[in-house]
Amino acid sequence: MIPCFKGPIGGFCEDRCFASVPTRTPTLGPQPSLIGRALEEEVRTMRPSELSGPQERLVKPRIQLLSLLSALLAAITSLWSLRDPDACVTFTEEQAYTPKRCKALKDYADANTHLLGFCYRNCGESEVKIYACALIFAMLLQSLTVLPSHCHCGSTFLRVTWRVDLTGDLAELEELAVQRGQSWIWRRIQAWTGEQRGNLFDWLERLLQKQSKMLPLHMTVIHKASMFWLLIALLELLLHTASSVRLTQAVVSFECESVEGEELLVQAPVHNGLLEVTGQIVTLLLLSASLYLGNRAQWRICLEVPAALLADVLNVTAHGAALCSKNKHPTLSRVCGKELLDLRCLDGSPLPLTRFKQWPDGLVYAQFGLYAEKPTMLVRRRKYLLVLGGLTMILLFGASSSCWGCINEISLPNTGGLFDVEAQLLLLGSCGRHNGSGIPCLLGALCIGILLLAQLVILAAGPRGESLQDDDQMAVTLLDFREYQENLIHGLYAGESVRSHVWLCPKGEGWQVANFLDSDYEDRSQWRRSQSVVSGVRIVQEPDDDLWNLVHSRGLPTEEGPSTVYVQFDAEPGDEDPRGGRRAVRQMVPVDFLPGAFFCSVSVGRRAAWSNLSMLCAGAALALIGFDLSFHLSYSLQGTLLKDCEDILSGRCLELEPRPGGRQVASGLGVYLAILSGLGVAASMVILRALN
Repeated sequence: MIPCFKGPIGGFCEDRCFASVPTRTPTLGPQPSLIGRALEEEVRTMRPSELSGPQERLVKPRIQLLSLLSALLAAITSLWSLRDPDACVTFTEEQAYTPKRCKALKDYADANTHLLGFCYRNCGESEVKIYACALIFAMLLQSLTVLPSHCHCGSTFLRVTWRVDLTGDLAELEELAVQRGQSWIWRRIQAWTGEQRGNLFDWLERLLQKQSKMLPLHMTVIHKASMFWLLIALLELLLHTASSVRLTQAVVSFECESVEGEELLVQAPVHNGLLEVTGQIVTLLLLSASLYLGNRAQWRICLEVPAALLADVLNVTAHGAALCSKNKHPTLSRVCGKELLDLRCLDGSPLPLTRFKQWPDGLVYAQFGLYAEKPTMLVRRRKYLLVLGGLTMILLFGASSSCWGCINEISLPNTGGLFDVEAQLLLLGSCGRHNGSGIPCLLGALCIGILLLAQLVILAAGPRGESLQDDDQMAVTLLDFREYQENLIHGLYAGESVRSHVWLCPKGEGWQVANFLDSDYEDRSQWRRSQSVVSGVRIVQEPDDDLWNLVHSRGLPTEEGPSTVYVQFDAEPGDEDPRGGRRAVRQMVPVDFLPGAFFCSVSVGRRAAWSNLSMLCAGAALALIGFDLSFHLSYSLQGTLLKDCEDILSGRCLELEPRPGGRQVASGLGVYLAILSGLGVAASMVILRALN
């Protein structure tokens, strides 16, 4: 007799035989236990290729290897390009000794006072440090996902193998459990194991045998984390290059009056290091190429299954996507909810994904991937807001640590001592920011961080969070074992009424069953959960009656958590419907009102509060940026943009006193970063306004 695989697949019974599987001859002796027979049946019905299970593989690994090599080459190039300063100023011998001819030094003819060359440096070294750490971390994560595909350990990399031999004890436990199979605890255990695992002891038997499992963290998650850190490295290097390369202030000048009364003017160009700047540009291009190639990475779950079984478990959505439904097959159950992306015969010829009748008999090679539903307009706008907010936060952090002013012109007065003249000459090329400048931008970055946190909370509340009203309660799910509850209610208790807690409303000095149809949402805040459970409660999966439109979670008590489940039950005896019969009560209750719920969530308040907090933080960040820029403008008009040597963060300073007309301080990169950040915050407020 040819062995057959029998079991409910996708809601109906599947009975198919594989002639290629050899039969087993019955032997005399002790008969195997129920566990052993189930395991033999499973092994006989599976092909050898199925025994290995689905494998997560990288599509086009050569492209990802090229992405990793580009990042590695960028790291090597940056070691050379970031070694020396990018912009320097040098003076000829004639220009260097021009100050000796100035009238201010006529009494110091023997002094060796002259102009000294200098190089521009960043006011803060945080960009380089963040760039180095982010790039190293990104390459480490990327190597974990790419290199295993190019070596012999591609299918076994990070695979954990274990074995526990407790088959004898497990058989005794099975005999005890079968004798008490109708007990309450046995039903709970069966609900926990679920249909996809089959019999509890079959599942335990397979679990205790030699197993090899991949880590629960998918390679896709690791790769996305590497791309995130690579983007951070790219932005930090871009900020460093913009702050070190001089494109606007390309000339520094020195001016004084000679002893003869002539005006002496020395102008020296800023020489950007060609090799260093070229190296940084090449590094930026390599990082951009690595980021572009890395975003094209695709991981797919590959497996070989019979075509007939695959056709039975696939459901085609309205958008033409073939999704794997819930099933009991030992291989296909591991791709439940995944989308079929590619299907081929064993010889490599492609097959149509949704035309099941054109599939051949026998095994096929299938590739599954994550199914991404088309996001709504609100979800897309919120993601745009997160991206824009992240860029704005980086710009604000860069503005808080960058130079806000550089001394590019020095004009010596006709009088002064030798120390004063030398102190003025040393200030040429010095950069910094006024004491206190940049701190409001740092506080603005903190406000943008709170804004991003608020938007992430709304996204973490799930897709239902976008359909909530402003005064509805939100919750972030931490642990969700409602599959256990679904197995219990829709499996063991299918078609039966359950016992559940319900909402009660005050009536006089007592309490009565609350009715959503006869109440205003302002009065629902006084409702409470019933202390005892009510029998005969039925769960409504898809309400289709117009009366259900009045059943919503608005105004319900927040301490019980968000209400998400529709239930219906009959009213108390004597409370009849005017149309005849007992009145049916419709309610919307939290998930933990129902039996068997194992659900952990964190209540995060109302959606309106997080939306208002986001708008408040955006307004505060914009006000802080405007406050910082207005003070910068005030310091510039007063000539005190750099007040003393404490304000000089890059360069040389012996003495710095306010001298009207003696120095000209040009705006640095921090000012432009603050302006760009302000525009980004304004755009974020527009998106927030559209979301609200």
